[in-house]
Amino acid sequence: MKGRIASAQRELAEQSVKANVVDIGVDELREAWKDYSVARKQAMYRGLIEEIIIHPATRPSNVFNPARIEVKWK
Repeated sequence: MKGRIASAQRELAEQSVKANVVDIGVDELREAWKDYSVARKQAMYRGLIEEIIIHPATRPSNVFNPARIEVKWK
């Protein structure tokens, strides 16, 4: 039962985050972001991002390449 309650709470939090992002514009979110707590930022990430995939590096250079990062949005 505790697992079902936790799952329902996560789902409600995700829906709340999505609704808040829709209600607040991108410009307002960018402005407010600097004042958000770490916990609130984490909740926003969890509510909006399903998965982040880091694809393998190509040889010969194994350096950071942002093109290797794929974000799957909810």
